[in-house]
Amino acid sequence: NTGTFASQVTGMYFAVTTTTAQATDLIFQRNFIHGLNNQSASVSASIVGMYLNSGGGLYRNNIVRVGLDANGANIPTGMAISGIWKASGSASNLYYNTVYVGGNVSGTTTSLSYALNRTVNVTTDSIFNNVFVNVRTGGDPTPTVFRHYAVGTQVTLPNMNSNVYFAAGANATFYRNLTSLIDYTTIGALRTALGTDMQSTFADPNFRAPLASTPDLRVQSPTPVERAGRIPDLGNADAAFLSNAPD
Repeated sequence: NTGTFASQVTGMYFAVTTTTAQATDLIFQRNFIHGLNNQSASVSASIVGMYLNSGGGLYRNNIVRVGLDANGANIPTGMAISGIWKASGSASNLYYNTVYVGGNVSGTTTSLSYALNRTVNVTTDSIFNNVFVNVRTGGDPTPTVFRHYAVGTQVTLPNMNSNVYFAAGANATFYRNLTSLIDYTTIGALRTALGTDMQSTFADPNFRAPLASTPDLRVQSPTPVERAGRIPDLGNADAAFLSNAPD
C-alpha cells in the first residue's frame, strides 16, 4: 500500500471455528514470517506478523520479524506494529515462538508496537517458553515516553511463564497493561503488581543476525534462552530445529 490509507498488512491471518477442547488439536507451527512492508504514510496503518482473530489453536515454533522490510531495511513510518496479535476470545496456546520487532520511527508521532499484543481477557490462554523482543525506537521526542513494548496484554492474565522478554532503546520498555494503561519497566515490578511470570526473564537473547534480509533468530552465546537440562530450549533456539525456517 502507498499513500495515506490506514491499511493493514498481515503475514498470517487466523479465523477458525473451535471449541475449548480443540485448542490443542489445531496446530499452527514452523512458520517463518518476515519482510512484511506497508508503504502507507499513515500512522493509523499497521503491520501484523500473525493475527489470531478468532477461534483457538496451538501456535508453536513460529518465527516472526516485523518492523524491517524484505531487505532488512528500516520501516520508518510510525504505524502500529504487532509481531503476534491475539484478538481472539477463544483459548489459545503459544509455545516456543520467537518474535522480533525492529526499526526506528523517523518522525515524532507513532502508534504503538508490540512483540506480543494480547487485546482480549481470556484466562485460559497459555503462553510459555517464548521469546518476545521489541527493539523498535523513536516516535516521541522524550525517550521515556513509551511507545514500543515487548508485551501488551489485558489485565485478565493468562497462564504465562518461562518466557524471555526484551525491549531496549528510546521510547521502548517491557510491558503495558492494556486495561489500566500502566507501564512496567522491569519484570520485578510486574511480578509485584500482577503476580505473573515468576520464572520468566528480561534479557537480550543475543540473536545471530536479526537484521539480515533473511533473519537468523537462532541465539548465540552468551544467551538467557538456552537452559541447562531443558529440551527444547526457549523459543526456537533448539539446535536440532535450526532457525525454524520451513524445510
